[in-house]
Amino acid sequence: MPLSLYFDEDKRRIYEVPDSSSFITDGSGYRIYTPIDIPSAETKVVINTTFLWSRFVDFHNSEKWTTLAFSKTGGAFRYNDENGLPIYAAFDLRLINLWQFVPANYDHNFLINGNALEELTLEEFFDTTRITANVSPRINSADSLQTVVIETNALSNSLDYGGVLHYDETNIGPGRGTGIEHPIGTGANPVNNIEDGIIIATNEYLREVHTYSDVQLDRDVEGWRIRGFMPNITLFTNGFKVHNSRITDIRLSGDFNDSYIEARRTPIDQALNVYGEINNSFHVGTIKISANQNLNMADCESGIPGFESPVIDMNEGANTSFSSRAFSGGQTIINCDTPDSKATLQFIGGGKPHLEPSNTDGLLSARGSGTMDDRSAGTTVDLTAWQEVGVGGPGTWTEDEKQRSLAYSKKASDQAEQGLYYSKDTNSKL
Repeated sequence: MPLSLYFDEDKRRIYEVPDSSSFITDGSGYRIYTPIDIPSAETKVVINTTFLWSRFVDFHNSEKWTTLAFSKTGGAFRYNDENGLPIYAAFDLRLINLWQFVPANYDHNFLINGNALEELTLEEFFDTTRITANVSPRINSADSLQTVVIETNALSNSLDYGGVLHYDETNIGPGRGTGIEHPIGTGANPVNNIEDGIIIATNEYLREVHTYSDVQLDRDVEGWRIRGFMPNITLFTNGFKVHNSRITDIRLSGDFNDSYIEARRTPIDQALNVYGEINNSFHVGTIKISANQNLNMADCESGIPGFESPVIDMNEGANTSFSSRAFSGGQTIINCDTPDSKATLQFIGGGKPHLEPSNTDGLLSARGSGTMDDRSAGTTVDLTAWQEVGVGGPGTWTEDEKQRSLAYSKKASDQAEQGLYYSKDTNSKL
């Protein structure tokens, strides 16, 4: 007879399903299978696995069902041995993620070959509390006869995910994208909503998300690696947290609700109440630093053409710190207005810092070269490492001056004053 199994992902149970069986469901929702046409007096266990062994076993899947087919007989199910006795396959069963095996509810022996119970006791491996029959599971030694090896579909499913949850809010239609059952959330059928996605990721121990559409957050998330896989898609935070997350190749827009992020290659339309690191990115709109926090930017540039510049908001009335290294283009600083607020701005290739009148306290240090627009109203502005464009005369910029300016800005960046590199209260890098 074929060996059939039923996988219950919710209960994390694998049920032995006898041929021609029926089942009842107990009060906790667990299945109890009972055979109909195999009286217990006639059940036999084939100990000699010579006639059972095959190197190739196919899973015949139908939703949560799995039936073994033995390729030694051309993939057909094997019902009886050469003596006409019913065949009960001996196999290795490897359980992961706290799954248990529930034997069928009739008197029979249960044989497992190999080291199936390496880290589990029989009681941990089998759930016999659901049945009333006399079932005697036992295990052979690791050097048992050749056996068929069965892996749970939870393991094969995890291989399909490959450690990644695939997300696409446009993946809609019958059987597409909604739900928590495999293969939803795989590359072949990305999940289309955050609620189901979080459940799948929790069940499959996934921490990385590949998205092929915009993402509209509808709840706080934490500890994700989010990567965009289509051009011109956006992560809209809608005021929810994305705390302790690494975000790559997707546009950012919204209030991050005081989230620490690491962003790479992320065009930034708007990122409010955020801190952490932003590298190799285009800055278009406003970045507002979370109160009492630090933001580092490296190798970023303005994404605004013409005379406008993106804005760094240092959070009015709050102590914040900001470090920008190797920035290209214009950059506007506002609300550096407390004694402990400070920012270090370093430009390459001729930048244009705009220090607005809302900067009334703290320290702003500019390094590199470019055109300074200083309209601050009380903030200490350190320009000892700054070279203004056109030092050879009004409006002029010779090739020699350009090369000296580039060398000067690099040297200034490398020799950043240690007193500005660390915040005196928090020892956090600027």
